[in-house]
Amino acid sequence: MNIQPACRATAIGSFPYKTPGEALEDIFRCLVDIPVWPQLPARAFVEGMCPQYSEGIPAVKVDTKNEKISSDTGDALPGVMEKFYETYMSEALEPFDISEDYAPGFYEFIRQYKEKGTDYFAVKGHVTGPITFGLTVCDQNGRASYYDDMLKDGVVKGLGRKARRQAQLLKRLNPEVIIFIDEPYLQSFGSATVPLLYDDVVKSLDEVIADIHAAGASAGIHCCGNTDWSLIASTNVDIINFDAFEYAESLSLYAKQIFDYLERGGLLAWGVVPSTVAIDSQDINKLTGIFKDGVRLLEKKGIKENVILEQALITPTCGAGSLTPGQAVKMLDLTARLSRVLRGNKEKT
Repeated sequence: MNIQPACRATAIGSFPYKTPGEALEDIFRCLVDIPVWPQLPARAFVEGMCPQYSEGIPAVKVDTKNEKISSDTGDALPGVMEKFYETYMSEALEPFDISEDYAPGFYEFIRQYKEKGTDYFAVKGHVTGPITFGLTVCDQNGRASYYDDMLKDGVVKGLGRKARRQAQLLKRLNPEVIIFIDEPYLQSFGSATVPLLYDDVVKSLDEVIADIHAAGASAGIHCCGNTDWSLIASTNVDIINFDAFEYAESLSLYAKQIFDYLERGGLLAWGVVPSTVAIDSQDINKLTGIFKDGVRLLEKKGIKENVILEQALITPTCGAGSLTPGQAVKMLDLTARLSRVLRGNKEKT
Protein backbone atom coordinates (compact mmCIF):
# COMPACT_ATOMS: atom_id res chain seq x y z
CA MET A 1 0.00 0.00 0.00
CA ASN A 2 1.71 3.16 -1.21
CA ILE A 3 -0.79 5.94 -0.57
CA GLN A 4 -1.79 8.05 2.43
CA PRO A 5 -5.02 9.65 1.21
CA ALA A 6 -5.58 11.98 4.19
CA CYS A 7 -9.36 12.25 3.67
CA ARG A 8 -9.36 12.52 -0.10
CA ALA A 9 -12.68 11.70 -1.76
CA THR A 10 -13.78 9.00 -4.16
CA ALA A 11 -17.02 7.09 -4.82
CA ILE A 12 -18.58 3.68 -5.32
CA GLY A 13 -19.27 2.63 -8.90
CA SER A 14 -22.93 2.93 -9.83
CA PHE A 15 -24.70 6.09 -10.99
CA PRO A 16 -28.27 6.77 -12.19
CA TYR A 17 -27.36 8.35 -15.52
CA LYS A 18 -28.06 6.76 -18.89
CA THR A 19 -24.93 7.92 -20.71
CA PRO A 20 -21.28 7.88 -19.62
CA GLY A 21 -20.85 11.52 -20.58
CA GLU A 22 -23.50 12.71 -18.12
CA ALA A 23 -21.96 10.71 -15.30
CA LEU A 24 -18.37 11.70 -16.02
CA GLU A 25 -19.18 15.39 -16.16
CA ASP A 26 -20.15 15.26 -12.48
CA ILE A 27 -17.50 12.71 -11.49
CA PHE A 28 -14.57 14.71 -12.87
CA ARG A 29 -15.99 17.97 -11.53
CA CYS A 30 -16.42 16.67 -7.97
CA LEU A 31 -13.80 13.93 -7.53
CA VAL A 32 -10.74 16.03 -8.22
CA ASP A 33 -8.33 13.64 -6.47
CA ILE A 34 -9.58 10.10 -7.12
CA PRO A 35 -12.08 9.85 -9.98
CA VAL A 36 -13.96 6.60 -10.60
CA TRP A 37 -15.42 5.08 -13.76
CA PRO A 38 -19.23 4.86 -13.74
CA GLN A 39 -21.47 1.81 -13.86
CA LEU A 40 -24.83 2.71 -15.42
CA PRO A 41 -27.47 0.12 -14.43
CA ALA A 42 -30.25 2.40 -15.70
CA ARG A 43 -28.75 2.19 -19.20
CA ALA A 44 -28.90 -1.58 -19.61
CA PHE A 45 -29.32 -4.82 -17.68
CA VAL A 46 -25.75 -5.81 -18.49
CA GLU A 47 -24.53 -2.96 -16.29
CA GLY A 48 -25.96 -4.57 -13.18
CA MET A 49 -23.31 -5.53 -10.67
CA CYS A 50 -23.25 -9.23 -11.63
CA PRO A 51 -23.95 -9.15 -15.40
CA GLN A 52 -21.29 -6.46 -15.93
CA TYR A 53 -18.52 -8.82 -14.80
CA SER A 54 -19.96 -12.03 -16.24
CA GLU A 55 -17.94 -12.15 -19.47
CA GLY A 56 -15.26 -14.79 -19.14
CA ILE A 57 -16.73 -16.35 -15.98
CA PRO A 58 -17.25 -20.04 -16.77
CA ALA A 59 -20.77 -21.48 -17.16
CA VAL A 60 -22.46 -18.11 -16.65
CA LYS A 61 -25.23 -17.10 -19.05
CA VAL A 62 -26.75 -13.64 -19.43
CA ASP A 63 -30.26 -13.43 -20.89
CA THR A 64 -30.64 -9.77 -21.80
CA LYS A 65 -34.16 -10.23 -23.19
CA ASN A 66 -35.53 -11.57 -19.91
CA GLU A 67 -32.94 -9.72 -17.81
CA LYS A 68 -31.66 -12.82 -16.08
CA ILE A 69 -28.22 -14.13 -15.18
CA SER A 70 -27.64 -17.77 -14.30
CA SER A 71 -25.08 -20.57 -14.31
CA ASP A 72 -25.37 -23.85 -16.20
CA THR A 73 -24.30 -27.04 -14.45
CA GLY A 74 -25.38 -29.33 -17.28
CA ASP A 75 -23.35 -31.99 -19.04
CA ALA A 76 -21.15 -29.45 -20.81
CA LEU A 77 -19.76 -28.06 -17.55
CA PRO A 78 -16.56 -30.19 -17.35
CA GLY A 79 -15.54 -29.10 -20.84
CA VAL A 80 -16.37 -25.46 -20.08
CA MET A 81 -14.24 -25.57 -16.94
CA GLU A 82 -11.34 -27.24 -18.74
CA LYS A 83 -11.29 -24.50 -21.34
CA PHE A 84 -11.50 -21.85 -18.62
CA TYR A 85 -8.53 -23.30 -16.72
CA GLU A 86 -6.47 -23.39 -19.92
CA THR A 87 -7.13 -19.66 -20.35
CA TYR A 88 -6.49 -18.96 -16.68
CA MET A 89 -3.19 -20.83 -16.58
CA SER A 90 -1.97 -19.04 -19.69
CA GLU A 91 -1.76 -15.81 -17.63
CA ALA A 92 -3.27 -13.91 -20.58
CA LEU A 93 -5.46 -11.10 -19.27
CA GLU A 94 -7.16 -9.96 -22.49
CA PRO A 95 -9.77 -12.77 -22.29
CA PHE A 96 -10.97 -11.15 -19.06
CA ASP A 97 -11.67 -7.73 -20.53
CA ILE A 98 -15.00 -6.07 -19.83
CA SER A 99 -16.38 -5.28 -23.27
CA GLU A 100 -17.49 -1.78 -24.17
CA ASP A 101 -21.05 -3.03 -24.60
CA TYR A 102 -21.05 -4.06 -20.94
CA ALA A 103 -19.15 -1.08 -19.55
CA PRO A 104 -19.14 1.99 -21.81
CA GLY A 105 -18.39 4.12 -18.75
CA PHE A 106 -15.04 2.38 -18.31
CA TYR A 107 -13.90 3.13 -21.85
CA GLU A 108 -15.26 6.67 -21.86
CA PHE A 109 -13.48 7.26 -18.54
CA ILE A 110 -10.19 6.19 -20.12
CA ARG A 111 -10.75 8.44 -23.14
CA GLN A 112 -11.68 11.50 -21.11
CA TYR A 113 -8.91 10.93 -18.57
CA LYS A 114 -6.31 10.96 -21.33
CA GLU A 115 -7.78 14.13 -22.80
CA LYS A 116 -7.72 15.96 -19.46
CA GLY A 117 -4.09 15.18 -18.77
CA THR A 118 -4.64 16.01 -15.09
CA ASP A 119 -2.27 14.73 -12.44
CA TYR A 120 -4.78 12.93 -10.21
CA PHE A 121 -3.78 11.43 -6.86
CA ALA A 122 -5.14 8.02 -7.94
CA VAL A 123 -7.85 6.41 -10.05
CA LYS A 124 -10.47 3.95 -8.84
CA GLY A 125 -12.15 0.95 -10.41
CA HIS A 126 -14.32 -1.81 -9.02
CA VAL A 127 -15.38 -5.41 -9.42
CA THR A 128 -18.21 -7.41 -7.90
CA GLY A 129 -16.85 -9.67 -5.18
CA PRO A 130 -16.91 -13.48 -5.35
CA ILE A 131 -19.25 -13.86 -2.38
CA THR A 132 -21.89 -11.53 -3.79
CA PHE A 133 -21.53 -12.86 -7.34
CA GLY A 134 -21.52 -16.48 -6.19
CA LEU A 135 -24.59 -16.09 -4.00
CA THR A 136 -26.53 -14.09 -6.61
CA VAL A 137 -25.92 -16.22 -9.69
CA CYS A 138 -27.75 -19.54 -9.39
CA ASP A 139 -27.90 -22.66 -11.59
CA GLN A 140 -30.92 -24.10 -13.34
CA ASN A 141 -31.99 -25.73 -10.07
CA GLY A 142 -31.81 -22.49 -8.09
CA ARG A 143 -28.59 -23.42 -6.28
CA ALA A 144 -26.16 -20.55 -5.73
CA SER A 145 -22.87 -20.89 -7.61
CA TYR A 146 -20.95 -20.29 -4.39
CA TYR A 147 -22.17 -23.61 -3.01
CA ASP A 148 -20.83 -25.59 -5.97
CA ASP A 149 -17.08 -26.05 -5.53
CA MET A 150 -16.37 -26.11 -9.28
CA LEU A 151 -18.46 -23.03 -10.06
CA LYS A 152 -17.15 -21.17 -7.02
CA ASP A 153 -13.57 -21.71 -8.11
CA GLY A 154 -14.44 -20.37 -11.55
CA VAL A 155 -16.14 -17.32 -10.05
CA VAL A 156 -13.24 -16.53 -7.71
CA LYS A 157 -10.52 -17.03 -10.32
CA GLY A 158 -12.48 -15.30 -13.08
CA LEU A 159 -13.30 -12.22 -11.02
CA GLY A 160 -9.71 -12.07 -9.80
CA ARG A 161 -8.42 -11.99 -13.37
CA LYS A 162 -11.04 -9.40 -14.38
CA ALA A 163 -9.95 -7.17 -11.51
CA ARG A 164 -6.31 -7.64 -12.46
CA ARG A 165 -6.97 -6.78 -16.11
CA GLN A 166 -8.94 -3.68 -15.13
CA ALA A 167 -6.11 -2.58 -12.85
CA GLN A 168 -3.60 -3.19 -15.63
CA LEU A 169 -5.51 -0.90 -17.98
CA LEU A 170 -6.00 1.81 -15.36
CA LYS A 171 -2.29 1.72 -14.50
CA ARG A 172 -1.65 3.08 -17.99
CA LEU A 173 -3.43 6.24 -16.82
CA ASN A 174 -2.03 6.62 -13.32
CA PRO A 175 0.55 4.72 -11.26
CA GLU A 176 -1.80 4.66 -8.25
CA VAL A 177 -4.82 2.46 -8.91
CA ILE A 178 -7.46 1.38 -6.42
CA ILE A 179 -9.85 -1.49 -7.15
CA PHE A 180 -12.77 -1.99 -4.79
CA ILE A 181 -14.23 -5.47 -4.43
CA ASP A 182 -17.94 -4.76 -3.94
CA GLU A 183 -19.37 -7.22 -1.41
CA PRO A 184 -22.84 -6.22 -0.17
CA TYR A 185 -23.59 -9.87 0.60
CA LEU A 186 -21.01 -9.84 3.40
CA GLN A 187 -23.69 -8.26 5.56
CA SER A 188 -25.30 -11.73 5.51
CA PHE A 189 -22.23 -13.32 7.11
CA GLY A 190 -23.31 -15.14 10.26
CA SER A 191 -26.90 -15.48 9.10
CA ALA A 192 -28.46 -18.93 9.42
CA THR A 193 -30.13 -18.49 6.04
CA VAL A 194 -26.87 -17.76 4.20
CA PRO A 195 -24.30 -20.24 5.51
CA LEU A 196 -20.73 -19.04 4.94
CA LEU A 197 -17.53 -20.34 6.49
CA TYR A 198 -15.13 -17.71 7.87
CA ASP A 199 -11.95 -19.27 6.46
CA ASP A 200 -13.57 -19.97 3.10
CA VAL A 201 -14.71 -16.36 2.71
CA VAL A 202 -11.25 -15.03 3.62
CA LYS A 203 -9.62 -17.42 1.16
CA SER A 204 -11.96 -16.37 -1.66
CA LEU A 205 -11.42 -12.67 -1.02
CA ASP A 206 -7.65 -13.06 -0.68
CA GLU A 207 -7.45 -14.78 -4.04
CA VAL A 208 -9.09 -11.81 -5.76
CA ILE A 209 -6.95 -9.40 -3.71
CA ALA A 210 -3.81 -11.26 -4.82
CA ASP A 211 -4.72 -10.67 -8.47
CA ILE A 212 -5.19 -6.95 -7.82
CA HIS A 213 -1.85 -6.78 -6.03
CA ALA A 214 -0.21 -8.65 -8.93
CA ALA A 215 -1.13 -5.68 -11.12
CA GLY A 216 0.54 -3.29 -8.67
CA ALA A 217 -2.80 -1.86 -7.49
CA SER A 218 -4.38 -1.37 -4.07
CA ALA A 219 -7.38 -3.51 -3.15
CA GLY A 220 -10.41 -2.36 -1.21
CA ILE A 221 -13.47 -4.21 0.07
CA HIS A 222 -16.77 -2.32 0.06
CA CYS A 223 -19.59 -3.55 2.28
CA CYS A 224 -22.55 -1.19 2.59
CA GLY A 225 -24.18 -2.99 5.53
CA ASN A 226 -23.18 -4.26 8.95
CA THR A 227 -20.88 -7.27 9.04
CA ASP A 228 -18.13 -8.99 11.01
CA TRP A 229 -15.45 -6.39 10.40
CA SER A 230 -12.79 -8.65 11.90
CA LEU A 231 -13.28 -10.96 8.92
CA ILE A 232 -12.52 -8.21 6.42
CA ALA A 233 -9.60 -6.93 8.52
CA SER A 234 -8.10 -10.43 8.52
CA THR A 235 -7.81 -10.50 4.72
CA ASN A 236 -4.90 -8.98 2.82
CA VAL A 237 -7.02 -6.00 1.80
CA ASP A 238 -5.58 -2.47 1.77
CA ILE A 239 -8.83 -0.49 2.20
CA ILE A 240 -11.98 -1.25 4.17
CA ASN A 241 -14.96 0.77 2.94
CA PHE A 242 -17.81 0.87 5.46
CA ASP A 243 -21.08 2.73 5.92
CA ALA A 244 -20.05 5.32 8.48
CA PHE A 245 -23.42 7.06 8.20
CA GLU A 246 -25.15 4.09 9.85
CA TYR A 247 -22.52 1.70 11.22
CA ALA A 248 -19.56 3.61 12.69
CA GLU A 249 -20.43 2.31 16.14
CA SER A 250 -20.50 -1.25 14.81
CA LEU A 251 -17.00 -0.86 13.39
CA SER A 252 -15.74 0.46 16.72
CA LEU A 253 -16.75 -2.83 18.36
CA TYR A 254 -13.85 -4.42 16.48
CA ALA A 255 -11.34 -1.84 17.70
CA LYS A 256 -8.52 -4.33 18.38
CA GLN A 257 -8.72 -5.76 14.87
CA ILE A 258 -9.06 -2.30 13.31
CA PHE A 259 -6.08 -1.04 15.35
CA ASP A 260 -3.94 -3.93 14.07
CA TYR A 261 -5.19 -3.34 10.54
CA LEU A 262 -4.27 0.36 10.66
CA GLU A 263 -0.91 -0.51 12.21
CA ARG A 264 -0.03 -2.59 9.17
CA GLY A 265 -0.89 0.38 6.93
CA GLY A 266 -4.50 -0.39 6.07
CA LEU A 267 -6.90 2.42 5.18
CA LEU A 268 -10.49 3.08 6.20
CA ALA A 269 -12.81 4.49 3.53
CA TRP A 270 -15.53 6.28 5.47
CA GLY A 271 -18.90 6.05 3.71
CA VAL A 272 -20.26 9.15 5.39
CA VAL A 273 -22.50 10.57 2.65
CA PRO A 274 -25.76 8.61 2.22
CA SER A 275 -26.54 7.20 -1.21
CA THR A 276 -30.23 6.84 -0.32
CA VAL A 277 -33.09 9.35 -0.18
CA ALA A 278 -31.56 10.42 3.14
CA ILE A 279 -29.27 12.58 1.00
CA ASP A 280 -32.16 15.04 0.61
CA SER A 281 -31.95 16.12 4.25
CA GLN A 282 -28.14 16.30 4.60
CA ASP A 283 -25.80 19.26 4.67
CA ILE A 284 -22.07 19.67 5.23
CA ASN A 285 -22.44 20.45 8.94
CA LYS A 286 -24.41 17.27 9.64
CA LEU A 287 -21.98 15.09 7.72
CA THR A 288 -18.92 16.66 9.33
CA GLY A 289 -20.47 15.90 12.70
CA ILE A 290 -21.18 12.29 11.76
CA PHE A 291 -17.59 11.78 10.65
CA LYS A 292 -16.14 13.38 13.78
CA ASP A 293 -18.42 11.30 15.99
CA GLY A 294 -17.14 8.17 14.26
CA VAL A 295 -13.54 9.23 14.75
CA ARG A 296 -14.19 9.82 18.46
CA LEU A 297 -15.56 6.29 18.83
CA LEU A 298 -12.25 4.87 17.57
CA GLU A 299 -10.24 7.37 19.62
CA LYS A 300 -11.94 6.13 22.77
CA LYS A 301 -10.69 2.65 21.88
CA GLY A 302 -7.10 3.87 21.72
CA ILE A 303 -6.66 4.65 18.02
CA LYS A 304 -4.97 8.02 17.51
CA GLU A 305 -6.84 10.73 15.61
CA ASN A 306 -3.91 11.59 13.36
CA VAL A 307 -3.62 7.95 12.28
CA ILE A 308 -7.34 7.79 11.47
CA LEU A 309 -7.26 11.01 9.46
CA GLU A 310 -4.10 10.21 7.50
CA GLN A 311 -5.35 6.73 6.64
CA ALA A 312 -8.87 7.81 5.63
CA LEU A 313 -10.78 8.11 2.40
CA ILE A 314 -14.19 9.80 2.18
CA THR A 315 -16.92 8.13 0.09
CA PRO A 316 -20.67 7.81 -0.20
CA THR A 317 -22.21 4.91 1.69
CA CYS A 318 -22.83 2.90 -1.49
CA GLY A 319 -23.47 3.26 -5.19
CA ALA A 320 -25.94 5.86 -6.40
CA GLY A 321 -27.82 3.71 -8.89
CA SER A 322 -31.12 4.04 -7.02
CA LEU A 323 -30.99 7.85 -6.78
CA THR A 324 -32.18 10.49 -9.23
CA PRO A 325 -29.47 12.33 -11.15
CA GLY A 326 -30.13 15.40 -9.00
CA GLN A 327 -29.65 13.41 -5.81
CA ALA A 328 -26.48 11.85 -7.22
CA VAL A 329 -25.07 15.31 -7.93
CA LYS A 330 -25.81 16.36 -4.34
CA MET A 331 -24.18 13.17 -3.06
CA LEU A 332 -21.02 13.77 -5.06
CA ASP A 333 -20.93 17.46 -4.17
CA LEU A 334 -21.24 16.76 -0.43
CA THR A 335 -18.62 14.01 -0.62
CA ALA A 336 -16.20 16.46 -2.24
CA ARG A 337 -17.04 19.28 0.19
CA LEU A 338 -16.63 17.03 3.23
CA SER A 339 -13.22 15.98 1.95
CA ARG A 340 -12.17 19.62 1.52
CA VAL A 341 -13.33 20.55 5.02
CA LEU A 342 -11.50 17.64 6.61
CA ARG A 343 -8.37 18.45 4.64
CA GLY A 344 -8.33 21.98 6.01
CA ASN A 345 -10.41 24.03 3.58
CA LYS A 346 -12.31 26.40 5.84
CA GLU A 347 -15.26 26.92 3.54
CA LYS A 348 -18.28 28.61 5.04
CA THR A 349 -21.19 26.29 5.59
